[in-house]
Amino acid sequence: MKHNGLALHAAGYRVPRNPSERSAYGNCYALSGRAARMAAEALECAAIPPLAPEDLTICRAVMDVCGRERVRLDEPWTPRNRAGRWSWWNWDSRTANPEDYARSYDVVSVGNPLPPHVPKSARREVMLALCNARLKIG
Repeated sequence: MKHNGLALHAAGYRVPRNPSERSAYGNCYALSGRAARMAAEALECAAIPPLAPEDLTICRAVMDVCGRERVRLDEPWTPRNRAGRWSWWNWDSRTANPEDYARSYDVVSVGNPLPPHVPKSARREVMLALCNARLKIG
């Protein structure tokens, strides 16, 4: 986030009934600390319905307080194109391989919270390995 100037980077899609509107998926997003603080401040004062989806609520708040130009939403799958493939990283597999996941899936979630037996540092290591594998295959 620091290197690309983004406030939010997420998986998402254009809303079919309103192409200028974008929505985010909750299983895959990164948020800068500054954007999180600004969105939290705005959300403290907002009237939020009890069943408001967390991912859309946060995404819209960040767009409002930081500007749409600082939000990047990639479209690995959409309501019109459900062919996008996604999976969860298998923390219990001894043979889980970042290259195989990068070739097989558009999005891989590493899970939150992590299983109790997995150290927090493992999430970063897996995400970096997945990113490097994806870059290798282009």
